[in-house]
Amino acid sequence: MTMVPLNFIVFYIGALFLQPGVQYNPWHHALFAFVMRITYSGLIFVGLVIHICGGFGAISDFLCHPIFRPLGRITFHMYLIHFFIITTDHALSQSSQYYNLYNQFLRVCGDIFSTTLLALATTLLFESPIGLLRRKYLKA
Repeated sequence: MTMVPLNFIVFYIGALFLQPGVQYNPWHHALFAFVMRITYSGLIFVGLVIHICGGFGAISDFLCHPIFRPLGRITFHMYLIHFFIITTDHALSQSSQYYNLYNQFLRVCGDIFSTTLLALATTLLFESPIGLLRRKYLKA
């Protein structure tokens, strides 16, 4: 949930390489992918370590509230499903498309929306009933 602003920044920076006046340079794309992956994963790692070692104070108390548990389950399902959505979206495009910031934004929003719907469906159809069965038959 706290990574949403970082996601939009990464998508915006990536879309800047796709503007009409920008010449394609493989070194720019390779450097961008390398640096962004390290930065992105590093920020997630630092956030997790800080949260585990004591938290962010009031922010951690707020984000650890029980009301956010279903959101955590849905985001885990989004993590599992999103690769298939991206692969399907890429495979369904018949030809190269002209990209600009607007088209990139629409594709990203469509991917996130379809991923969220599928994650919600799998959470409600599979995880919740299996959790009920587990509590009923596997009493610990």
